Amino acid sequence: MNPYRFLEHTADVGVEAEGDTLAEAFAQAAEGLMNVITDTSRVEARESRALDLQGEDPGDLLVNFLTELLFLLDTENLVFSHFELDLDLDGLGLTGTVRGEVLDHDRHEIRTEVKAITRHDLVVDPSKNRVRVLLDL
Repeated sequence: MNPYRFLEHTADVGVEAEGDTLAEAFAQAAEGLMNVITDTSRVEARESRALDLQGEDPGDLLVNFLTELLFLLDTENLVFSHFELDLDLDGLGLTGTVRGEVLDHDRHEIRTEVKAITRHDLVVDPSKNRVRVLLDL
């Protein structure tokens, strides 16, 4: 089974992801997000960014994480393909490193622009290490 899959939704695209841990599910959701934007198999791990994020609940933490990736794309023109994450659900924190490179239009085809991460139909299930999130296109 693929670690993530796309879900059909009107005017949005959904990503459902799972992993051996919830942190892996978050990483797979990030991979899905980036694959909506461009082909991550062509994104090399040339640059890294450290993350230290908080959330009010696990769903908020997922939205904050994916929104941070969109922020880095918008402000630094970075796309990512490698995600090393640690979650602290008791403290509702996420730390880790994401790796990728500056978007190169000669090598990275832009598939779709993602405007935002939505909270509609958001699911974070720590018992099954599964998440679902909708992306506003």
